Amino acid sequence: MQAFVVWFFCTLTCVTVSLLTPPPAPEKVTDQLTFNWRTLNITQHLGGRWYRNVVFWWLVFVAIVLSLAVLLSGLFV
Repeated sequence: MQAFVVWFFCTLTCVTVSLLTPPPAPEKVTDQLTFNWRTLNITQHLGGRWYRNVVFWWLVFVAIVLSLAVLLSGLFV
């Protein structure tokens, strides 16, 4: 219950401050400040070889985390 109260207070504070302050000048809002899907380019430079591929290592990491979760969950006791 405490986490919900803290989350609600933080959200309310962020919205209030956002509404009470003026918006930034358009020349100050750049792609370095905001999240822009068009300039993100997450699929470029993933690596040519299998051991340099980001997706491969991400899958290995997810498999290890899931394996540890199952192993430590007590299902095999």
